[in-house]
Amino acid sequence: YDPKLNPHSEAKPVQRSDPKHYIMSSKEKESRLLHPSLNGINKEIRFGVAGVLATVSFILLNSSLKEGLEDSLTHSTIYAISYVVSMPVTFLLNSGLVFGWPQNFISSFLSTVPIGLTGMALGTFSTGYLERIGFDAIVETFVKNNLSFSNVAEEVEEISGGYVPYAVTAITGLWSYVLTNAVLGGGSSKKHEKEL
Repeated sequence: YDPKLNPHSEAKPVQRSDPKHYIMSSKEKESRLLHPSLNGINKEIRFGVAGVLATVSFILLNSSLKEGLEDSLTHSTIYAISYVVSMPVTFLLNSGLVFGWPQNFISSFLSTVPIGLTGMALGTFSTGYLERIGFDAIVETFVKNNLSFSNVAEEVEEISGGYVPYAVTAITGLWSYVLTNAVLGGGSSKKHEKEL
């Protein structure tokens, strides 16, 4: 911890082998969000908004790549490429809207790479598996057989072929939510207070 680097910091030193590591106060973390007004919004809501924005950007990228590369690559390979390209975008959204800009951007981003890679592996596997078992047809059949009393059955025909990406997004979204909170969230404030 070197007060010359940031003399106005309210950070508290942590006893570790590297004296440059320290825990930021909650006030300092909050001030590092994209805009100060975000501090008044619940963290889980901000995480949800960041997740929706990241998911929309991923789906748009994945759809664009599918249109251009569908003849030469499998859907699971296109998914993997889209996921790798989307990882920095997701990290930027989470940093700016949820957790605050990190002191060391590169090392913080690299700490989330395993989350992205395991999410990509899970998503790639899930995409291949769900396509192999005919997930879209299973959903269509289920809706037609069990929800025929409503207009849902008619809407299913219009969405035909589009259920795998939504299922995979839900699976990887839950996976990423849990791991991102564990890595970037740093646990509860009571745990940090005990460290001090």
